[in-house]
Amino acid sequence: MLTCFELSKKYSSGCRQTVAVNLASEHFVENTAHVIRGKSGSGKTTLLRLLAGLEVPSSGSLNFKNIDMRNLNERENAELRRKYFGFIFQDYRLMPRLTVFDNIALPLMMNDISNIKTKVEKIASELEIFSTLKKYPYELSGGQQQRVAIARAVIHDPLVVFADEPTGNLDEATASMVTNYLFDCTVASKKMLILVTHDTTFKMPNHLPYLMRDGKLSRVEDEQVS
Repeated sequence: MLTCFELSKKYSSGCRQTVAVNLASEHFVENTAHVIRGKSGSGKTTLLRLLAGLEVPSSGSLNFKNIDMRNLNERENAELRRKYFGFIFQDYRLMPRLTVFDNIALPLMMNDISNIKTKVEKIASELEIFSTLKKYPYELSGGQQQRVAIARAVIHDPLVVFADEPTGNLDEATASMVTNYLFDCTVASKKMLILVTHDTTFKMPNHLPYLMRDGKLSRVEDEQVS
C-alpha cells in the first residue's frame, strides 16, 4: 500500500549538511504493524513525517495506493492525508481553543462524516477520557492529552495511522491499553500502523520490527515479533 524507494531528507545550514534520512527503501503493507525503533536523533520521526506527506523528501520516491506522492500539489497532498491518514504527534498538536470533544471531532467534520456525537463519545469511552470531553487541553494531564491525540488520529477510520512515540507519556497500564487499542483499530481492522519509538522494551503483537540508526532504516530479521 505504501512504498518508499531510496527516500532521503537532507538539511543544510550554511556550509554544513545533515542527512536525517538516508536512502530508506521499504514496502509497508496493510493489516500490519510496522514498529521502527531508534535512539533520539536517529531520523525516525523525520522518516515518519516523510511517509505521511508532512515533509518533502530531498530525493527518492514515495507511492501510496499507486499514487506518486511527489507529484501531488499541496492541496492534493492535504486531501490525501485528510482522507486516508491519521497522525499521532509526540507533542499532541491539540487545538488549545477547542474542547476535547471538538478536538476529537475535527477529522469527522473535515471529512463530512455524520453521527459525530455518537462516534466521539464511543471512542472517548474506549480510551477512558469520556469525563474530559467538555474540558480544554490545558486542563488535562499529559497522558490524557496523548489519548485525545490518539482518538483524533483514528476516529475517521484512516487506512494508515502514523504514530510518533504514542506511549511515551503514559504509565505502564495505560500504555498497554493504548497499544492494544491501536492494534485493534489498525491491524485487526485490516489497516496499517507505522509507529516509531525509542523504547527498546515496546511490545506489540505480530509486528514487523525495524531499526533506525544514523538515518538508515533496516529490517530486524531475528527479533521475536509475536
